[in-house]
Amino acid sequence: LWQALTDSQKLAKWFNPVTGELKLGGRFKVLNNAGGSVLSCTPASEFSVTWEFGLDTSLVEVSLIELPTGLVRLSISHTMSFSDHWVRYGAGATGVGWEMSLYGLARYLLYPEREKLDEMEYMASPMGRSSVEQSSEGWIQADIDSGASPEQARQAGKNTLAFYTGEEVE
Repeated sequence: LWQALTDSQKLAKWFNPVTGELKLGGRFKVLNNAGGSVLSCTPASEFSVTWEFGLDTSLVEVSLIELPTGLVRLSISHTMSFSDHWVRYGAGATGVGWEMSLYGLARYLLYPEREKLDEMEYMASPMGRSSVEQSSEGWIQADIDSGASPEQARQAGKNTLAFYTGEEVE
């Protein structure tokens, strides 16, 4: 699991191509997405990075915890500042993306020899569309539960869904 999360060749098989220095203090770039700096890294245990997307910089913290059963718990925390991006997309802005990425990670860990899913094909499929709709609905509810107005949360959810499906917002 650690290698899948930190090795650029493995990241390209389930996430996206990542270039740069994946080491403490290094800078990286995720193809067609974000870039950032590696802030901390304890091999096989945890790392944290800045996530620089557009005009926003946020923090992503990843940890692996070995459980008594021998399984490993993966925890990802993405902390964003309140910004125009947040107002437009809400919690789903990163939530939907991370859920889709975790699906890719699970698929890679189960079937490492398979080709990475084509994101556009997946999004055009009934399963992909349904997955993003359900994820977006969950993040709308999380937004409301955390104090956002239902109207604002629903609009942000529509914007997020449109972003991931390539559709126009009504």
